[in-house]
Amino acid sequence: MRFVLIIMGMNTEKTAFTQEDWHPADVIAALRKRNISLRQLAAQHQYSHIQRVLTSPWLAAEQIVAKALDKKPEEIWPSRYVNPEARQHAYRLTRKIKVSKPRANTGGNRVGVSA
Repeated sequence: MRFVLIIMGMNTEKTAFTQEDWHPADVIAALRKRNISLRQLAAQHQYSHIQRVLTSPWLAAEQIVAKALDKKPEEIWPSRYVNPEARQHAYRLTRKIKVSKPRANTGGNRVGVSA
């Protein structure tokens, strides 16, 4: 009996064209160097929080963070901008979001909850 062993080579080197997203800790560190936090950015732009942008696509928050770092969002999160159609879809959804301001607490209704 004869066995034939075939070894297939795998190229694990990254090409010069491959770009990786910044690590969440790197984004936070870059903001800290500018004396600002995600919490402060969120408050400045009337969001309760924007930490999710570190791990998930969120067009508006990406733009807020990128502007604070004097970068383009695609420089920080290049993988999120590979598919232009998906980004256009996200842009269309973002433009349609209505932000409601909390109402004054009038009795039994919770703040910001419409009856």
